[in-house]
Amino acid sequence: MKNINIRIIIPAYNANATIKECVFAIYNSLSTFNNYEIIIVDNGLNNKLNSLLEEYSVKIIKATKIQSAAYARNYGAKNFNDGIIIFIDSDVIIEKECIRVLLSPIITGVASATIGNYSKNIDGLNFAQKYKQLYINHIYSKENINIQNDYWTAISAVKADVFHTIQGFDNSFKGANGEDQDFGIRLTKNNYKISTTLAFGKHLNPFTIKKLILNDFRKGVTAMNNSINNNVSVLDNRHANLYSILAVLTASFLIFLLPLNLYYNVGYISLIFFVIWFKLRYSLLKVYIKNDLLFILKSIILTFFLDLIRALSVIFTYIRRYL
Repeated sequence: MKNINIRIIIPAYNANATIKECVFAIYNSLSTFNNYEIIIVDNGLNNKLNSLLEEYSVKIIKATKIQSAAYARNYGAKNFNDGIIIFIDSDVIIEKECIRVLLSPIITGVASATIGNYSKNIDGLNFAQKYKQLYINHIYSKENINIQNDYWTAISAVKADVFHTIQGFDNSFKGANGEDQDFGIRLTKNNYKISTTLAFGKHLNPFTIKKLILNDFRKGVTAMNNSINNNVSVLDNRHANLYSILAVLTASFLIFLLPLNLYYNVGYISLIFFVIWFKLRYSLLKVYIKNDLLFILKSIILTFFLDLIRALSVIFTYIRRYL
């Protein structure tokens, strides 16, 4: 491991609140590596980066224009062609073994790119943050699973030559939305293997329920467009397995039944479909069931509502594309 060249790239946008803790955790996770550099790409609204990171040997580069997460990552990867590139989001605090575990499949030749996961450590987070972190943990919970036509960049790594061969991230994506899935699609099309790992980090993004809902709608629309534009199955997306799709359809049908209850006695049918929805979502919901009763109830309600948002994103996608 000592002879591997590593570049860790942290795209930083409005990152004053978390960047120091993020960098400290990265240094703590690099204890078995020697040849590494940490690049902070200042992509806007970071007026304290230099003072916050003055005790660390990091390179801060100012992006020539504030654009997107894709642009910042590409900017940080310039002129690094031999070794492994690691991407860590500025609001993610990785665990001590994270980098070693994240790089292992690449070093052993099992994969060309890897993704990590959020941990189950939700101490000190608000409800929306806890919900989102546990959801992501569930989605990427299995180790050494080869995924295709998808990627996730909050904690990720890729061989530098592979990154440049497929020309990095697509700068046309705005914000942080869909560029990772597109990157995974191009990795798969070029026959590069992507592996999941148990490389964990804690996510400190200040999520609110409103932000969570808007985020899911926006990413749902982009995911559908990415799949359609590239002629790949939506089932390849880790957020859209068969059970998830059936759950979305069932939740939508339940909403359709609501007005019928005003005129017909169909309550028992609604109950049956709610039970079906609950069973379809049980593998996810049991993640939340380990918490207190109020958290469980709020999680069930939010999961159901987000399934409706996902249905809405699909409808919106097709209306916008074809009408």
